[in-house]
Amino acid sequence: MELLAKKSIEIVSTEDEIKITAKKKITINGGGSYIRIEGSGIEPGTPGDYNVKAVHYGRQPKASEKVPMPEFPILSAVDSSDFCLECLLNAIKNDDAVVEGV
Repeated sequence: MELLAKKSIEIVSTEDEIKITAKKKITINGGGSYIRIEGSGIEPGTPGDYNVKAVHYGRQPKASEKVPMPEFPILSAVDSSDFCLECLLNAIKNDDAVVEGV
């Protein structure tokens, strides 16, 4: 799945937290700078200045947190009388498919 925007995208949690999990690697990139997170370590990179702002900067012993990856559900057969397959295929071909209720 890809999420694409011409301008900006915001992901907001007003009451709790946002978790992003990947089995192998997460890369966040902006303007040529990046943060790569994977099992072998965390790698930041930038073509410009790298500034750390903190009241205290400490080092701790190594730690990790294993997060179980969810299994994809096995879907049952879809009854073609529930929708118009030809209409759906035409919408996909014309790039104007609308998905509701997801």
